[in-house]
Amino acid sequence: MCDIKLIFRQFKVYVLLIFLLGCVPKNLVNNKEVSNAGSFDFNEITTKLITIPTNHKYNDVKGFIFSSNGGKVAYYVNSYPKKEEFIVIGDKEDKHYQVVEHFIFSPNGKRFVYNGFDKPQGLILILDGKEEKLNATDINQPFFSPNSERVAYVSEIPDGRELVVVDGMKSELYENVHPHVWFSYDNQKFLYVVEKYDKKFLIVVDKDRNIYEKEIESNSPPFDTPAFSHNADKIAYIINKDEQLYVVVENLSSKLEAEYGPYNFSVEYLTFSPDGKKLAYKSFQDEDVFVAINGKVGQ
Repeated sequence: MCDIKLIFRQFKVYVLLIFLLGCVPKNLVNNKEVSNAGSFDFNEITTKLITIPTNHKYNDVKGFIFSSNGGKVAYYVNSYPKKEEFIVIGDKEDKHYQVVEHFIFSPNGKRFVYNGFDKPQGLILILDGKEEKLNATDINQPFFSPNSERVAYVSEIPDGRELVVVDGMKSELYENVHPHVWFSYDNQKFLYVVEKYDKKFLIVVDKDRNIYEKEIESNSPPFDTPAFSHNADKIAYIINKDEQLYVVVENLSSKLEAEYGPYNFSVEYLTFSPDGKKLAYKSFQDEDVFVAINGKVGQ
């Protein structure tokens, strides 16, 4: 008797393969079997996908990264016998290091950044193939601005303090910096969160390096979802007061602010309307999930 469930599962697999083949750029597709793909175990797939050349001595492939337009692909490689790591972009190997991490393409797919480590040199930032030696013991994931022109990252210096670097310009040193840097939609401002003097501060820097600094509740949640309005004149963020969550909307010019809440569980997806007059977000209150606009449910 025909197994309907089995047929349905096979149909979904065929649809997925057709989708993958349609999304892979033509210059990356050939008729050879993918091999030497390490932990991905693609050796068993006999279809048209990206080929890793068999003459390369790759011990492992750690992961694939596509550019946002799908026109480029990069992957991390471990090679032997030298035990080196490096990035392959398209079919071109970048320079070899002891460790490589945090690779990303820019939003327009034309640029890339990651960091490497070698014992003689220490930490190195690689931006568009050019090296910059860092006087740092650690670096977090770099970020591009929406127009792909600016680069930001958080690093730690040998004494344990941290700083933000944007376009090569360094902030002051702090006790701790949240690892994410957020750019505004117009690329002119960026936002980060720091700790100093045992207090937590939200900092916004504009194109002229003018700094807006606001102390926030020290027990506020991690800043995973702050938001800029589209013209960058407002910001929205979440604070924690007396074990209750509140959403704060602040005008960077007038310094006026609105506060919505309290919410007792979670607030997510802070999103401004294009004109900046409304803020929508998801939250939980008394086990109910709802969407609020300017603090009002369903308005």
